[in-house]
Amino acid sequence: MEKIEQDVKKITANEFTNVKDIKKDVLYTKDGYIFGYLRIFYFNIELLAEEEQRAKEKTLTALSKGIIENLVYFTLPREVDLDSYKNYLEKTYKQEIENSQKKLFLNDMIRQSIDLSSGSDNFEHQHFIKIWRELKGNIRDDYQDESELKNKLREFQQMFSAVKIETVIYTNPILFGHPENLDPADQAGWISDSY
Repeated sequence: MEKIEQDVKKITANEFTNVKDIKKDVLYTKDGYIFGYLRIFYFNIELLAEEEQRAKEKTLTALSKGIIENLVYFTLPREVDLDSYKNYLEKTYKQEIENSQKKLFLNDMIRQSIDLSSGSDNFEHQHFIKIWRELKGNIRDDYQDESELKNKLREFQQMFSAVKIETVIYTNPILFGHPENLDPADQAGWISDSY
């Protein structure tokens, strides 16, 4: 057993992955590519009237023509943390003295939140677009590739903003291994698009 442990070579995360460098909002790979990421926040189009749905779809289709190249759309599941919500409900329940109907309602909400958090349906899916460019290998061209990639991310951001869908450019791709760090409340890792 000790011999096996001695034979295992210890390597760093950078040696194990294809990551060469991370500079603010882009990720460079060892095999000569540059990546950028855009998070698309949840938007339920089914809540809109049919005409509004078609209008948004037409707008997104028209805006996206010609900019869909070297692009991957993906989702990351993330467990929803309901602890602060449950604590808030319990605190409110304890403070409620006079209104017995409100107390019953709060008790029911506490039970529902406990059921939801203990079940397997407490996941949300975070949506992302990943875009990339191949680097040409010299400093001037690499700078231009980085600039073009950032402009493409901003184009996507403006496209979604035009139909009132919130997006943010992800500024620290290394955290993708830890979806809990992708919370929009943590603005340190995001450039926000406010409309």
